[in-house]
Amino acid sequence: MVVHQDVTLWGHPMFRTFRCLWMLEELNVPFELVPVNPRIPEHPRWAEFAQLNPHGKIPVLQDGTFLLRESVAINSYLGDKHGKLVPQACTPERSLYEQWCLFVVTELDASIYIHRKHVMLKHIYGEAPQAVLAARQYFTKHATIAGSEIKANGGPYLLGAEFTAADILMTHVLLLAEKMGWFPESETLRAYQRLTTQRPAFARAQRALEAASKI
Repeated sequence: MVVHQDVTLWGHPMFRTFRCLWMLEELNVPFELVPVNPRIPEHPRWAEFAQLNPHGKIPVLQDGTFLLRESVAINSYLGDKHGKLVPQACTPERSLYEQWCLFVVTELDASIYIHRKHVMLKHIYGEAPQAVLAARQYFTKHATIAGSEIKANGGPYLLGAEFTAADILMTHVLLLAEKMGWFPESETLRAYQRLTTQRPAFARAQRALEAASKI
């Protein structure tokens, strides 16, 4: 869904931008997707994007005159604004939501980024096979524990019966892990991923990803 409105999402959806793309689709918010890629600054709107984020990182959300970067912050902002997929502030549910978001990005996603830096981008950061192996072991351990927690809390989602933006983060990380051959041997996580990726909004986000990849 690429419609020009007040909301613009900057970033190629093959990266973490996909999390925000999926969130926007879940909320049915009209938006424009500008698939800039930090590794390919030849995009015709790259200079415009560089003015929005001096770090040159994606994603960036432009909501009218308001700018926000970092996928977790963007999705939490969108959920708060539209009253969906993010628990109400100052509640135990909100604290658990934030707990899971922080866990995914600081423990699981951080491990995946070690692989990205030292395998996919080794021409920039150099090879570090021991670090990559340790990262994989760490990821497997903690993702498996997360699967056990989903089962223990009755599931089927991270916060129990309610799908939230934390599940978007978790699913995206699991999809990356699957591509890398890192998916843990956990039937709970397999069932979880099958469930979350069956959502219509996920399918719409996937189609947007495929369209952007052809540009």
